[in-house]
Amino acid sequence: MCTLRGVFRQSAKEERQHNLVTDPALGVERSIRALRLLAEIGWKGFFESASVVQQILSTDPAKVYARSDFETCDACRKVVEEIRVDRAVARAGRRDRRCGPCPDACR
Repeated sequence: MCTLRGVFRQSAKEERQHNLVTDPALGVERSIRALRLLAEIGWKGFFESASVVQQILSTDPAKVYARSDFETCDACRKVVEEIRVDRAVARAGRRDRRCGPCPDACR
């Protein structure tokens, strides 16, 4: 269902997009504002909160990981991620050797 408010909202959105195309200074201004915002984000905290590996390592019953400094935790995360990638590559290699070339019946 189309409402007058929806039409105006869409029109305003199209106008803003058009302004970015026709006025490069506006695009540069918005880009600089976005970069400033990115510079203010606490990236260490962000990655710690977004990392699945971080969440798993935080369940360490001895709490050694939780008491470690950022650099130590980061090194641990990287090792775990590297092991994960190595295992995935090895698993893919085993799968290729086990299956071999696919016979015509598989296709």
